[in-house]
Amino acid sequence: MGTTAETTKFTAYGPDRFAEHMPFARRGYTFTVPGDFPEDTPAHTNVRDWEMAVYRARGEWEVRDVSGDRRVWGTGPSRRVAVGLALLEIARLRSIQAAEIGRRRVNVLGLEEVPPYEVEVTSEVTLVVTRERVGHYVRLVADENDGPARYLTRDPYSRELYEVEAGDHVDLQTLRAGLLHIRCTCNPTVDGRYENESDALAAVRELLNTWTLCSRSLGAPSLTDQQIEEAPEDEVTAAFESAHLRDLADAERAKEELTAHAGSTSACERPRDRVYDVFENAYLQAQRARDDVQAAGLAVIAMLVRDDLPTAVGITIRPSTLDLIAVTSAGGPLWAESGTELTRTALDSVHAFLTDMLTFGRDVEVLTDTGWVEEAPDLLSVKLPSAL
Repeated sequence: MGTTAETTKFTAYGPDRFAEHMPFARRGYTFTVPGDFPEDTPAHTNVRDWEMAVYRARGEWEVRDVSGDRRVWGTGPSRRVAVGLALLEIARLRSIQAAEIGRRRVNVLGLEEVPPYEVEVTSEVTLVVTRERVGHYVRLVADENDGPARYLTRDPYSRELYEVEAGDHVDLQTLRAGLLHIRCTCNPTVDGRYENESDALAAVRELLNTWTLCSRSLGAPSLTDQQIEEAPEDEVTAAFESAHLRDLADAERAKEELTAHAGSTSACERPRDRVYDVFENAYLQAQRARDDVQAAGLAVIAMLVRDDLPTAVGITIRPSTLDLIAVTSAGGPLWAESGTELTRTALDSVHAFLTDMLTFGRDVEVLTDTGWVEEAPDLLSVKLPSAL
């Protein structure tokens, strides 16, 4: 799934995150824009990941990059809208930069628009080699009594775990399998890009213990340079190839099972029941997630309202516009829509969080199921959670 405002993961930050002179609000959220965004740009034009911040400013949400120029990339009435606009602008800029890199490669350097040879490491295994046996390294286990550490190891054939005491009698060998891409459309995140075949093949021999040509490649190395399939020469190679082939077999088996379930037209009801079960489970998880969002959103709104009205115990909203209409205490009304007890900043913040938390449903049936009370048409009230 690509990077979007809906899939972005946010981390809340507090007043100690940024120095006071920096142009960020005291509270907000950070998130990451991957260096390979947008996905349709060539991999060789990717940049480092960008850390971004989104926060409330001047009555709306604002997005800035944290480590670069700290420029504003997007603003909007909700966090989602602001982040979405920022991603669009970043994608536009990076696409222009990628096109310019391709133009300069062709017109200035006389190269192909995209590096024609790419080497990718597809799997890697570390072997624990002793005089008695060879196994796959899992992790290092420390000794509780300050004795020698041990390597937790898995037998490549039986898959059983065993331990090997670390020492000079043990040899750790890391072996890699991979692909050579030649003018293909895979756009992989690779371990090396090369302009000519000789450099690419030299890198292949240095980086990989076994390799094959990408199936989408346009062209192939000369016959004298292509890898010849040979039987394993020793136990080390056999253990490595066993792991690599098992990974491939497991992936192929899973793919076949998925295809069989998805494409089955059998009259047997069990696959059909499984489809319904998946839907029901997803629906239940979505309900729970929606309820969690509402509970967390009300907690934030309660904090914002109580900054100005410490005794607030409930609010009333107009769901069609997501406006805050009234705030009440245990003894009666505290604030009405035309009052001045709540600051403009607090009202804007409450509206923004109402927009975000009710994105997943704000009709009467949804809200009354989660504790809201319908006071009148287009008027709902709810109790605020207890003060922290």
